[in-house]
Amino acid sequence: MNLNYHSISFLKSFLKFKKININIGSEIALLGYSNVGKSTLINALSNNKRLSKTSKNPGQTKLINFFKINKFFRIVDLPGYGYSKNSKKVQKKYNLEVNKYIKNRFCLFGVILLMDIRNPLKIIDIDYLKISLKKKLKILILLNKVDKIKNFKRKLIFKYVSFKIYKKFNKKIKICFFSFKEKIFINKLKNKIFCWYKNCKALNNKF
Repeated sequence: MNLNYHSISFLKSFLKFKKININIGSEIALLGYSNVGKSTLINALSNNKRLSKTSKNPGQTKLINFFKINKFFRIVDLPGYGYSKNSKKVQKKYNLEVNKYIKNRFCLFGVILLMDIRNPLKIIDIDYLKISLKKKLKILILLNKVDKIKNFKRKLIFKYVSFKIYKKFNKKIKICFFSFKEKIFINKLKNKIFCWYKNCKALNNKF
């Protein structure tokens, strides 16, 4: 049975990792710099522009936000890193909570790492890829905002990112284009998440 993305609903938010009290089922997490489009992605999946708050000002997602797809499967929107108007000390606290979540969250099954296609593969992106690979999580890289550049440049950047990742990790990681303005990319992402969901069901008798 396919996932009903239109039924995605907000579940709960947490400021600190240690306060999370949702401990059944599995989840995938959204990672990326502030203003890279994580909240917009959730809205695009659910076809509900008001589900996850978006802002033109970077650094607005300060909490670990849980969204329910069904009883045992969730999407988690993590605080963005970098670009925030918050002080370095405050931003460091947010980054610390994200690190704790990725390294220690036993319900975490996979991560979707969003990058602005115009400026991909920054140092923190590489750091989180290292952590995710070490934990043997499913990983999907989304090169977001492809509507901002021409098709030939998309292909060049795709090749560059693929080459850099393979050179760094000696491993191929799934990379896809994304834009909430182009439905074909949204449908491809839905299919990918559903494949992960089926794998979760196969591994978890609680589903």
